[in-house]
Amino acid sequence: MPELRTETMTVNMGPQHPSTHGVLRLIIELDGETIVSALPTIGYLHTGIEKTAEQKKWQQVVPLVERMDYLGAQSNSLGYVLAVERLLGIDDQMPERVKDIRVLIAELQRIASHLIWLGTHGMEVGAITILLYCLQERELLLNINELIAGFRLFPSYFRIGGLREDLPMGFHEAVKSFLDRFPGRIDVFEDLLTKNDVWKRRTQGVGVLTKEQAIESGCVGPIARATGLPYDVRRTFPYLNYSTYDFEVPTQQNGDVYSRYLVRVKEMRESVKIARQALDRITPQGEWAVADPRITLLTSTEVRGLAGDRHLEQVTVEHTPTGEVRALPCVGLFCFIGADPATQWLDGAIALDPKGFVLTDRNLPEAIARSPFFDGRDPLPYETSQPGVFAVGDVRYGSMKRVAAAVGEGSSAVRSVHEYLAQVG
Repeated sequence: MPELRTETMTVNMGPQHPSTHGVLRLIIELDGETIVSALPTIGYLHTGIEKTAEQKKWQQVVPLVERMDYLGAQSNSLGYVLAVERLLGIDDQMPERVKDIRVLIAELQRIASHLIWLGTHGMEVGAITILLYCLQERELLLNINELIAGFRLFPSYFRIGGLREDLPMGFHEAVKSFLDRFPGRIDVFEDLLTKNDVWKRRTQGVGVLTKEQAIESGCVGPIARATGLPYDVRRTFPYLNYSTYDFEVPTQQNGDVYSRYLVRVKEMRESVKIARQALDRITPQGEWAVADPRITLLTSTEVRGLAGDRHLEQVTVEHTPTGEVRALPCVGLFCFIGADPATQWLDGAIALDPKGFVLTDRNLPEAIARSPFFDGRDPLPYETSQPGVFAVGDVRYGSMKRVAAAVGEGSSAVRSVHEYLAQVG
């Protein structure tokens, strides 16, 4: 009887990725259907986020870091804003309510990320149904993202200094509804998988990592905790106010695929526990940012309060290094008076900050669109989360520059306008 051939086959797998982004290449040596060795080649994902961030303002980096891990977008932005706030020295000024909201949203984000892991993991092992169940629950969490920020995948709700805006009406009810529902859904997931003989055969004893190997490789998260390491940054180096929350750090001992599955499922249950505690602490309305006008925008009402009995067009707001806010004569805010023939289209007075924010009671986008200075190419101003405060971008360019240049001699601030334009060219 002739001997069976025993040589191995080398197969190139990739560059590929479960999400088809082409970020990983594997050179695999096969003996039949058994993988003898796998040589990974990483480095195919070049988004240039760090280089892009160099050209952005601090707040503008938030949407960039969210895209580094689109399944855990708000976890990424949380890490970024916490780092910048520490650099600014305002981390100890953050209202407790903001910390609790951040904890709540971070835990909901953790659940959403784990749901995609569980669903795709099950599908790759042969359990198709679990993916559909997980996607169904994740949709409810994306609905909450849309509720707070209008965006489902990249909400950019965490901002340096706090949050984008206060919680919307219906937030508590939506989160409570999910938290009441989800533990029962986890039970369904486990009924499908945890004691399933096929699932156990395909995950137990597979991909074993010892505790020593995990430490040597610098593994963290569920991969490390599945080897018995009880390392969790929320416990070891508490941030926000995690130290005041009651939760367990799930661990397993075998370090295989099945152990990592058990750890992540238990983590979802613990996230529900943390989220319930956070929701109980959060009032429907309250502080949502640090009270530091150097970091967060003043509302138009607050600016008018500083102006007192003076007209808004005669006032500029100065932020002192100590954070004090003072109302001064118009130097940095440029004023367009509707009574002037050149700007009559505005029908009123507005104040324009050189940084690109406008304070007005009028419908500014509509006014600009019908002005003789709008050529259809410039982006129109848009209202920020602060009522009456519009963002117009850099005033040195586009429609707003033409508006400023056309202000007549009768305007009370025309000298400041022309002086500013001369300075910035």
